[in-house]
Amino acid sequence: LLFLNDISDIYRHKGISAFIVPMDAEGFSLGAKEDKLGIRASSTSNLIMDNVRIPRDNLLGEEGQGFKIAMQTLDGGRIGVAGKK
Repeated sequence: LLFLNDISDIYRHKGISAFIVPMDAEGFSLGAKEDKLGIRASSTSNLIMDNVRIPRDNLLGEEGQGFKIAMQTLDGGRIGVAGKK
């Protein structure tokens, strides 16, 4: 999942859109797996994007709704992390 922001200040958070990036997209790769101290059941690594092109069809939701999608995703993740403590 990639979030892209319109760089003009007039849109602020409404200028962010979300796109789905396929794992097999040309120019996309994963960095080394991080050795974590905490929650080890999920892998963490860098996402490397070198001239990756994403078609408009990969837009998730509506244009400008990326911030809302990101916040909803974080809310769901927080519940899972809180449950593990």
